[in-house]
Amino acid sequence: MGGRVMSRNDPLSCGNNPTVSRVAARHNHRSVVAVTRYDEVACLDLALLAGLQVIHRIPAIRSVAQAHVSLKESCSQRGGADLPGRVGAYLAGYLAAGVSQTGKVATFGGGNQPPVTLFMDGFVDGVAKYNEVHGTAVVALGWDKATQDGVFTGDFEDINKGLTTAQAFIDQGADVILPVAGQVGEGAARAALDSGTASIIWVDSDGYDTLSPDFRPVLLTSVLKNTGSAVVEIVKTSIDDTFDNAPFIGTLENGGVGIAPFHDLAPRVSAELSAEIDQLRSDIVAGTIVVTSPSTPR
Repeated sequence: MGGRVMSRNDPLSCGNNPTVSRVAARHNHRSVVAVTRYDEVACLDLALLAGLQVIHRIPAIRSVAQAHVSLKESCSQRGGADLPGRVGAYLAGYLAAGVSQTGKVATFGGGNQPPVTLFMDGFVDGVAKYNEVHGTAVVALGWDKATQDGVFTGDFEDINKGLTTAQAFIDQGADVILPVAGQVGEGAARAALDSGTASIIWVDSDGYDTLSPDFRPVLLTSVLKNTGSAVVEIVKTSIDDTFDNAPFIGTLENGGVGIAPFHDLAPRVSAELSAEIDQLRSDIVAGTIVVTSPSTPR
């Protein structure tokens, strides 16, 4: 995906992803999608600002907020937000291994970059955890955490690359695929739909709402990075005079990260598997399980 790294002062127009543009248009907001995956932090800040501005239009909130610090100033002063995708991807990897009928799942990225490989690390670790718990040998194709190398399409826009990459995994027997490649992932969804057997896991937002409804039959879940949680937290601290400039850290506990509902594919997820995923959430929140990645920002 070509582009530049954006500053906090850039206008609210981070990208031209048509999927997110449809959602933005539905809510009368401009798109705040990163032009490249390296723009993620800058565009997240802009997303926070956009959300704050929308909330600030609500009279009841505006009247209170005006007695304190302005919401726009709060966003500019806040030390950004960290929504670690590896945590939700870990749960998604466990889920993928649990529903796979072939014993093979897969992931690929748009580029070998930390915001991408964080997801891939979490995903393969989740698969490994499932194997540890169940004594199985589900294989995760497309990424080797030890060597930090795997399958990448080289961009975030070419849907055809997503289709051919996913089809190659399906041909190898993979029946759950996690594309971490922006718009390219729509090609993976098409390949899964055409196969009649595979499903996909979306990233960042709930693909059930943001993708074409055509893909709902193959959408197992999505790895979520909920900017809305960061917006709510900043608004709350601005109003109750507890605001500081520490970054917002998204967690399973505060709803900043996680996985989406299983929607149409809920029947494929047994009650036992769902309970195991709930327990994993609790263990991560408690610190019993720590999800790590070499790509974690330091």
